[in-house]
Amino acid sequence: METIKDLICHEISGSLYNKLRSSTTLLTIDGIIATSIAIQDPILASVCGSLTIASIIGLFVEEKIRNQNIMEIKKTYQEFIKNYNEMNRTFNLRNPAELQSLFHWALNKGYLSEGRKYQASSKETREILSLMGANILMGQGVCRHRIPLFRDILNDYGIEIFALAGNLEDYETFINLKYFIEKFAVEAVKEMINNEGKDEKSLQEEYNFIKEKLAKVEKERLNSIILSKKNQPNNSIRNRIGNHVISLSLYGGESYYLGPNQYEIYGMDAESKLLYSDSNTLQINLECSNLHNTKENLQRLKEILASPYPCVSREEGLKTMATTEKICEQNTDIFEQFYRENKGLYEEVSMRLRKL
Repeated sequence: METIKDLICHEISGSLYNKLRSSTTLLTIDGIIATSIAIQDPILASVCGSLTIASIIGLFVEEKIRNQNIMEIKKTYQEFIKNYNEMNRTFNLRNPAELQSLFHWALNKGYLSEGRKYQASSKETREILSLMGANILMGQGVCRHRIPLFRDILNDYGIEIFALAGNLEDYETFINLKYFIEKFAVEAVKEMINNEGKDEKSLQEEYNFIKEKLAKVEKERLNSIILSKKNQPNNSIRNRIGNHVISLSLYGGESYYLGPNQYEIYGMDAESKLLYSDSNTLQINLECSNLHNTKENLQRLKEILASPYPCVSREEGLKTMATTEKICEQNTDIFEQFYRENKGLYEEVSMRLRKL
């Protein structure tokens, strides 16, 4: 059953509506007091009613100021994006690997943040979906803030890109297993060489067996991760929200799966659809990708993942990133100038974000 307060609040924004619903002074306590006073003193009741109206007006004013701040942040943020892409054009950058390398180099050097201080932290970030990337300008952020900024930059640059969320697994178990097998291979070969009873043919057969086992390690690791996922409840928080965000961009008929850290580039296992890098593995989660993409983008993302483009060679991507990083190091004067020219934008965004 709807209360009077519900009916009053239907035509306002969701956040303000929730504030009004949770305000007991507007319907319960104030209502009881006002009713009691009205019986005894109609004039005093009128004063109390004015106080209640004043509290409602106060909430409206607070909401209006908040919305104005958000609108101004978006406007300043877009100005920054345009300026940043002018710098990209100065370097004549084209593919996502080049763009990612410059982005992370500039980010980690502080050129994209207020006071030239960037911290990989979410301690003081503002978790507003439409402003996630703006937190970087304030000097803080993790993957869920870095990737939206990178996405917004590439979108403006004319490259199709999506935020891709999922569950991250590290390589620790795989590395330990691989080390064990490699160590076994070395010891086995030494033993066979020292044993006069082993001929060259049996030595080669044993060595081939070991090499085949090493080749299967990657597949075993992928399968073990899939099995571990099956043992987790479908509604577990970890599975539903994920623990990492990367980007998927399309360029030249190839897919670029790029993470929020320098040199974080993924390949895809065709059978399991798991993404893998040198240090970790990511299980894609479209449910938690909802948070980082529009409804239209999410539908397009599903279509792409159903028939994925071939991945850019990881070796090629890493080589491109290294080359771009050297270019950045040789042109620090351009970044210094960029920071000076955009310092005011960082300060403006930071000031308004802290008010939210």
